[in-house]
Amino acid sequence: MMLHRSRISTQSVGVRCACGLAVLAVCSGVVAGSPPAPGLSPSPAGKPGPEGSVHNELLVVHEWGTFTSLQDETGRAIPGINTDEEALPRFVHRLSDHLVVPPSQLAPVYYKGVPRVHRDVTMRLETPVIYFHLPPGRTEPLPLDVRVRFRGGWLTEFYPNAKVDAPGVEQGRFRFGQIRPETIGSLEWKGLTVGGRPKFPETDSHVWLAPRQVNAAAVQNRDGDGEQYLFYRGVGHLDSPLRVTRNVAGDTLTITEQFDDQLFERDRAGRAKPATTLWLAHIRDGGTVAWRSLGTRTLALEAERVVASAPATFDESDYAQDNLDRLRIDMLRALVADGLFPDEAQALLATWELGYFRSPGLRLFFLLPQEWTDAVLPLDLSVPADVTRTMVGRVEIVTPEHRRHLGRISAGPVSDVSWFYDAVDNADRNAVTYKALWEGKAALADAKF
Repeated sequence: MMLHRSRISTQSVGVRCACGLAVLAVCSGVVAGSPPAPGLSPSPAGKPGPEGSVHNELLVVHEWGTFTSLQDETGRAIPGINTDEEALPRFVHRLSDHLVVPPSQLAPVYYKGVPRVHRDVTMRLETPVIYFHLPPGRTEPLPLDVRVRFRGGWLTEFYPNAKVDAPGVEQGRFRFGQIRPETIGSLEWKGLTVGGRPKFPETDSHVWLAPRQVNAAAVQNRDGDGEQYLFYRGVGHLDSPLRVTRNVAGDTLTITEQFDDQLFERDRAGRAKPATTLWLAHIRDGGTVAWRSLGTRTLALEAERVVASAPATFDESDYAQDNLDRLRIDMLRALVADGLFPDEAQALLATWELGYFRSPGLRLFFLLPQEWTDAVLPLDLSVPADVTRTMVGRVEIVTPEHRRHLGRISAGPVSDVSWFYDAVDNADRNAVTYKALWEGKAALADAKF
């Protein structure tokens, strides 16, 4: 079965004009900057129907997710950010399952499926989910193969089970080593069935249940693992497409493009420039929120071009509890304008309620152009499809308050951690608590050494 390159956005790719109104455009093409692999061919674009719609014989594929980075005052990416804001259920498959040494024999220090504070991780690929919508009137399940690759990273967690590839996996010698821009991790789901009523895994995890609240066709692999969507996560060694810097006075933020132009076709003559919508939000302890829309801006997909500037702080009168609802509504409108169905956009925001809206911090949100997503995260399908990929960029911004906290911590006394190693040396290695700790099933605070 041939795999088709995914960049068919014949259904509303959100091309947003300078006045902030969404304009629906018909676009087609192949993934920019990513030559077809042997045996693969580009997917043909859907043909417009009577009212600009796509012929209904096409499978409709919608995807959303988040690319998160942490930047200091100069816009430099701070590494080691592979932390879990939302832990996943245990049935999710992980790259760590392919270690030569089983994870159960290692210390419980895996975050996003990768060793804690990995020095090469400068970006988190968080919870992309892929939904499938069968053509109207189709009653038979649809066989499908799907492949996704991450240029500059590993794909570390996924469901249903898939063929995972990272340097050394096939040779049985994979280890959590370096991640470089040329690193490519991939997942391949072969023999999927779209449609039907497979049994879903049981869980009470909010981050897993929220994406289920979408009217889409269920998907199942050959082993019978079923879900409302395909799920995966990853970590990468690449920069955010936008850099946020703070001036010396500390009162202004400047947002600059830092796209890697090697990812894209250099000849852009006659092609429409993509756009992004941006929001700056400050969430405080206690839930009060201040935010401002930075509007819709045209991007050049190049480096060192200023996109926007904004005050780095908010007035006290800008903070309010109900601002969270206003921010959520504004983002919802933009996500729908970018091509998601309303229930899909709602699911995205509900899934990331904690990370987006409840965790204190100053952060920039922006919509990533699909051209960037297709170049960094190529998606291949075995059938022609109408594909929309709406990804949110999220930059966590270091603030003066962070610096003050770090100063207080560094000025404090340094703990002597030798007690831990002494305790481990003297511990009963067969004790239930000891074994649970090192298998990741208990917290250090529960240990009784």
